[in-house]
Amino acid sequence: MSLAFSVILLIVIMLLGSFFSAFETSLTGFSRAKMLKMYNDGNKRAGIMIRLQDDIESVISTILICATTANSMLASYSTAVFKDNYGEKYLWLFSVVQVVVIVFFVEVFPKMIAIPRSEKILIRFAYIIDFLYRKLRFINRFLSEASQLFARILGINLKSQRTVDDSLDELKGAIELHRRSDKHTMEQEKTMLRHVLDLDSISVDDVMVYRQHVATICINDAMDSIIDQISNCPYTRVPIWRDSDDNIIGVLHKKDFLKLINNTNNISYDDLLSIMRKPLFISENQNLLNQIQVFKINRENFAIVIDEYGRFMGILSLKDIVEEIFGDVSDDNEPHDNNFIRKISESTVVVSGLVNLRDLNREIGTHFKCDMSATIAGFVINNIRMIPHEGQSFVIEGHRFKIIKRQKNQITVIQIDKIGSAFGLIEEKQSVLCDS
Repeated sequence: MSLAFSVILLIVIMLLGSFFSAFETSLTGFSRAKMLKMYNDGNKRAGIMIRLQDDIESVISTILICATTANSMLASYSTAVFKDNYGEKYLWLFSVVQVVVIVFFVEVFPKMIAIPRSEKILIRFAYIIDFLYRKLRFINRFLSEASQLFARILGINLKSQRTVDDSLDELKGAIELHRRSDKHTMEQEKTMLRHVLDLDSISVDDVMVYRQHVATICINDAMDSIIDQISNCPYTRVPIWRDSDDNIIGVLHKKDFLKLINNTNNISYDDLLSIMRKPLFISENQNLLNQIQVFKINRENFAIVIDEYGRFMGILSLKDIVEEIFGDVSDDNEPHDNNFIRKISESTVVVSGLVNLRDLNREIGTHFKCDMSATIAGFVINNIRMIPHEGQSFVIEGHRFKIIKRQKNQITVIQIDKIGSAFGLIEEKQSVLCDS
């Protein structure tokens, strides 16, 4: 066999090894989501790769068999060719060169090419990979059985330990890897996607409007008083109760009330009852993901929140859930409540005691948590185990909380000062210190 032919054969074997090395990297690095999108767009080869991913261990094993075979042939045949033509004097030097060539041209370089082009490579060579997978299935099965037997001897469990939480963590990791040239837009997108994934871990009582801040009307009041209350109410939906404010009998839509006024001269209680809508009652412990489904099924976007004893706890609207994902979406025409967050300086904010902990964390980058309360006032009280007086200060989780204003037993205004680094960057163990 001529030297020229041998060199050509060696180059072919080296190219085959390079291709198999690129295939191996592509199989471990391609995005199933991208492949699924290409398949939905009509790419049949993407469908082949999605099918093969269901048995990805065998597919990778197939490619490894081919790559190992090619590399072994390359090493042994090149050594034989060199020995036949140049003898054994410089065989040690050839071995060094051989290792460098195989490592660089067959392993490292093809993998570097494949990493950013995983999907393109797999799509182009999908039929070849599928052919090799089917033809070497018997060998794969034998190796798989042998590996499992050997693993059992060593006491190793080869079964997949992946759980639903692993997939969720992988998705959250993909969100963190999201990149865009506009950093501000990128951070907004990341925040929204994180909040969507967290909907099943956020309960209704974390975002609902509590009963003390809900405008309600008693059906037992005089009709003139009811009409005045509805007319002056800034909200579009008003819960109606009878005898006790825990006994919600309906929800009045203001637009229905305005139609009634235009069409009726003397409004009676029966007229009012006829336009009331049946309330949708939900549990305060319901998570937001399930609640969205409840709204869809009932074709409703407003619900009355009750506790385990059936007591009225507050209200929840679809807008509250939307704001949990996108942030504040209110406009200038909407009434503004006292749930304010005012930044005084880089190290100080003044907030209403009614501010939701999640809203505060989102606004200033902190990580305050409290299982017993959803508001910052409740967070403070739960940590200090007392009702504080105006002027008192407390250090909780590396932040100083000063009580600015209190009405009866309710904390209404709190000043929060960072201690040390910026908001949200403090990772101290929780401590509570009191300054009179």
